[in-house]
Amino acid sequence: MRKLIEYLKAVRTRLSKRATESTPRYTITLDDRELAISWSQGQKEGSQRITWVEVERVTAFKHDLATVDRICLYLCRKNGTGVQVDEDMAGWHELLEALPTALPGCMPASNWHSAVAIPAFAENETVIYKRINH
Repeated sequence: MRKLIEYLKAVRTRLSKRATESTPRYTITLDDRELAISWSQGQKEGSQRITWVEVERVTAFKHDLATVDRICLYLCRKNGTGVQVDEDMAGWHELLEALPTALPGCMPASNWHSAVAIPAFAENETVIYKRINH
């Protein structure tokens, strides 16, 4: 019985390690010039960047994940490409705090979060920033 328990613990450890290695980890970093998303999954790493001056529009929305929702932002360039971030990424709260300063005219989260969050399981797409060119 003791050997069986030790064996089961070893299997659980291996499975847990595999699950951790197969799940990508995302981190949002930002400064006065740009936003970057870095990711790692096992031995693989990557990043994606967008400068604040490139951002033409920011849209808040939700992804329906069957049992829960995930609030996301899409920062869009003039050509339609962009960067998507979500509330499960490290640095999310710092991004929400920084957006109105980094993108003057961007709505603070207190003005849009409830409209996106409720009702549940609906996309609730909301434009929270649109660049005005003079």
